[in-house]
Amino acid sequence: MDVLFDLDGTLHDPAPGIIGSVQVALRGLDLPVPEHEALRWVIGPPLRDSFPKLGVAPQQIETALKLYRANYGVGPEDGSCGPAMYDAVVYEGIPETLEQLSRAGCRLIVATSKPHVFAKPILRELGLATYFAAIHGAELDGTRDDKADLIAHIIKTEQVDV
Repeated sequence: MDVLFDLDGTLHDPAPGIIGSVQVALRGLDLPVPEHEALRWVIGPPLRDSFPKLGVAPQQIETALKLYRANYGVGPEDGSCGPAMYDAVVYEGIPETLEQLSRAGCRLIVATSKPHVFAKPILRELGLATYFAAIHGAELDGTRDDKADLIAHIIKTEQVDV
């Protein structure tokens, strides 16, 4: 049996790193910066969809993403990662649950709209990567940041039996 897991808000709480990086991006664009708790809704959906709801003009979206990524995690441009991407906490019971599913013969796969260049090192840092047969996420250019597109891609590439 194959089991797909989302990352943010399912396996771990990424709020400090994500919200702090969104605030950095908004400050960098001289836009109003909501308080931490007022931004919890940005966790999960693609940032390309969230930034316009925060007042980022369409022509500023790529700049907002660059500012966010510079704080959160730079990714493949220079091979480094910002410290904010590791500012997360694994939810209680998750490692034990993943261990039980693995022992039961389940193939575990991550399906996240977060770019995979961030998802993979985060899962390694949190000690969860070894449980997963595959870790799939969006590309930095936004390809597969729609969850339905991502899951269709996973079903095809991983030959998931539906």
